[in-house]
Amino acid sequence: MIVFNEENHTYQNFETKEFYTSVSKVLSLYKEPFDKEFHASRKAIKEGVTKDEMLAKWDKINKEACDKGHNVHQIVENFIKEGTIEDVNLINAFEKIFNKKDYKRVLSEEIVYSDKYKIAGTSDMICDVNDDEFDILDLKTNKKFLFHNNFSKYLKAPLNNLQQCHYNDYSLQLSLYAYLYSGLTNKRVRKICILYHDGEKFVSYATPYMFWEIQVLLPHFLNNHGQPVIEPNKSNSK
Repeated sequence: MIVFNEENHTYQNFETKEFYTSVSKVLSLYKEPFDKEFHASRKAIKEGVTKDEMLAKWDKINKEACDKGHNVHQIVENFIKEGTIEDVNLINAFEKIFNKKDYKRVLSEEIVYSDKYKIAGTSDMICDVNDDEFDILDLKTNKKFLFHNNFSKYLKAPLNNLQQCHYNDYSLQLSLYAYLYSGLTNKRVRKICILYHDGEKFVSYATPYMFWEIQVLLPHFLNNHGQPVIEPNKSNSK
């Protein structure tokens, strides 16, 4: 059993007490980090403000976006689990692209994991079509949704065949959820979709099941990042 600590955003095996790496953390290791200080300095010059003012502005925008995303997720989760409608317009928009009756079972905020690779994540929606197949659906609310990278930036090896953009990032994330759930249940994934809320309506973007990329990614992660770092005995080190 894997337990999620929301405050610390950590996953822990209840029996062994081992901590598992989150799916988001795993995938972040294969992205080029955003140089916030550098870009804030450049943007500040263009807008005639200080770098600190620009950073504060970005922090405010990010917080508002996170709050919005959390709110949408919570409303949809409560609707799926309990049938409550806390925002009529949002749920009406959601029901235009999703019908719970199409599925045998819908799991919301379901933890999936691998004991072999010591990774875990929480999927927005796992929908069992029948006893053998399932769909993975995920809600996204970011302001922009890019299908390519404007600067031709690619992910790090062994995923360097993929541009670093929202579509590929999310496709990998959902494919990893599908891979983990399949490993836990021995079911096959039928469909993977991003449900993007643009502020008014939901748009469904189907994504491929990146099975082969995940097959390459996980051993690479385990061999390069997944092992615990052992501090050398300083009295014996040179």
